[in-house]
Amino acid sequence: MGEELRRVITIRSLALTIIFSLIFLVASTVQLGYTNKPWSISYFVIPWLYIFVLNELLGRLSPRLRLTMPELVLMLFAFAIIGGHYYIAKGSASYAGLISLILERDGVFVEARLLAQDWSKDYWSFLPSFMFPVQNREAIVDTIVNGGVLDWGAVAPCIAWRSLVWLVWVIMGITYSFVIVGSRWIEVERLPYPWAIPLTVTTQLAGEIREDNKSLLFDTRDIRVKAYWIGVAIGFLGSILPIISQLIPPLAWAGSVQWSYMDVNLYWLATAFPGANATFRIHLEYLALWLCVSNDVLWTFIICQVVFNWIWLYTAVRLGIIPYERGMEFYLYGGQPGTWEPFPYTIIGTTGIALAIGVLTLWTQRDRLGKIWQAMLGKGEYEEHGLPVGKVAWVGVALTVLFIILTVAAGIPIIVTIVFLFLAYFLFWPSAARGWAEVCEAGETNWDVNRGWIYLYSAGLATGQWPYEFPNPNTSWAIAVRTFDPLMGAWMSYYWPLNTSQVVSFYKVAYENKSNMRDLYIGMIIIACILIPAGLITTLKIVTQTGGLTKTYVGLWGGVWQATASNTMSSGALWRGGTISSAWMWLIVGLLIGLGTFFAKVYIPGLPLNTTALYIALYTANLFWFDALFALVVKTLTIKAIGVHRWERIAMPLAAGICAGLGATYLFAILIDFFSVSLPKYLALLG
Repeated sequence: MGEELRRVITIRSLALTIIFSLIFLVASTVQLGYTNKPWSISYFVIPWLYIFVLNELLGRLSPRLRLTMPELVLMLFAFAIIGGHYYIAKGSASYAGLISLILERDGVFVEARLLAQDWSKDYWSFLPSFMFPVQNREAIVDTIVNGGVLDWGAVAPCIAWRSLVWLVWVIMGITYSFVIVGSRWIEVERLPYPWAIPLTVTTQLAGEIREDNKSLLFDTRDIRVKAYWIGVAIGFLGSILPIISQLIPPLAWAGSVQWSYMDVNLYWLATAFPGANATFRIHLEYLALWLCVSNDVLWTFIICQVVFNWIWLYTAVRLGIIPYERGMEFYLYGGQPGTWEPFPYTIIGTTGIALAIGVLTLWTQRDRLGKIWQAMLGKGEYEEHGLPVGKVAWVGVALTVLFIILTVAAGIPIIVTIVFLFLAYFLFWPSAARGWAEVCEAGETNWDVNRGWIYLYSAGLATGQWPYEFPNPNTSWAIAVRTFDPLMGAWMSYYWPLNTSQVVSFYKVAYENKSNMRDLYIGMIIIACILIPAGLITTLKIVTQTGGLTKTYVGLWGGVWQATASNTMSSGALWRGGTISSAWMWLIVGLLIGLGTFFAKVYIPGLPLNTTALYIALYTANLFWFDALFALVVKTLTIKAIGVHRWERIAMPLAAGICAGLGATYLFAILIDFFSVSLPKYLALLG
């Protein structure tokens, strides 16, 4: 393409990334396992704002010591795998990191919990040896649950199996992000990538080195830099109360204050309109980042809140269409009345509309896909920012075939695997990628939200693979549950940095820094191949030598209900009044609504609805409508006051700085909590 691309993989970038990632991995296992605040001070990572400051100081000592921005992108991607989904936006940790996924979703730990409890072990006693050792099974379960000397030879096949399946899966997702999505959303559709804005702005400012060997990031004569550091100050001050509430409990206020958000209940609204949702959440990062998204996204959340969470729920309760439950006005997430029949609009959004996004992704990219297909056939070359797209597409095909072989060899019916792959390629991956690229990080399309197990289970029923009975004692279904759940369970399919959501976001940051995408693709795979098996081994080692799962924050509950609900098709796998038939019906209805919204927008550009936002808002409008309203009002008034040109110049730097400031205070929290709580507890258990 004639552009000068910058290297991502260098000896120093790879060495520093691996070394510090492994250090943070071990420290994070100790932190998450033994803190008493796992949902707020979860992982030992350094906020990226300080990394940029340190990089600048080193660069001023000698230009050779300064890492380039593409090199830093790879390093920060590795840290995000450990630290979770907040790391890319703020530099702070979130619960959706590698260690929590291993402890609550990985086979060895969840299987041990299932086999340790009388009420659940009968369902799972027939698991094969590659999922959990058969010989000396009770002793190994006891070691994992209560601690002791682990038989590594017995669990080695389980670690190898899980690592292989996980790696094949995540590389498939990375390949999807680079091949199917690529740069089109950036170059053609010009999506805002809100969660990538903080790093994009910071890397662009820090990467512009002046003649005096100082980066633009610290030159406050530039209006963009002024806006950035004003934002940092705002964000830093805005996160003081959450810090105090976590580190000094007597000073905690409002109960729900956590990292940069606070839940608010509108009791007067619940009294006046029984049944209508009466909650909202103030997210400081959304108040900033949503200043940079399109107005139709913001209007979609407001409209969904008014139409569905207020008018529909209140009317449905008054007419007796749905029963009234005390406190239903304050239900959040999957238990909200939006999942209740006869009109489960949340299910419609997270299944059918998400599927529509997958279909539209392929439809709108048909010209690009045609070029890729020609390149795959050897009829010309198709390179995109250094990435040989045709060759990488063949990697995706080969890995998909390998995934089918692995799962079928494990005992999963091929039709079930094919349905799983269909859901991944047409529902989970595209909706997660598009959600992060256009709206926000809160879509949560995963098995726990849209009950995706129903489609796999019904595929087996239709082909006679297992009987129609609950719980299902069929071995192949148990293997399917425990193989697929760690891949598409809660957090995995939307939040985890190795999913398409964050891969496309880091792609955006790298793109804006003129990075070689072939380097980035290879670098992401290398990091995944190191951190996934290292995480499995490290977590198992630390947990068993310090008293087992019972001494950690998860105890015996983590991951059990998801696995058991999926197997028994209990309320955890269905929604209130839901059936297998209605699941397919609402999938189709949502697909039609999603396609209809998209094409209506084509013919009526001013329509205040956005298809991607609709899929997310039907599930979480009650949490984000206030953020949307605030951003819409502030943006409108400010543009009228200072004009569009100046607004475009300062909005993104200001939002980026606010997010950087919000995450910066995490350093104090993690250092205090790690050295005063987690590490002493770990050392005491170790001794």
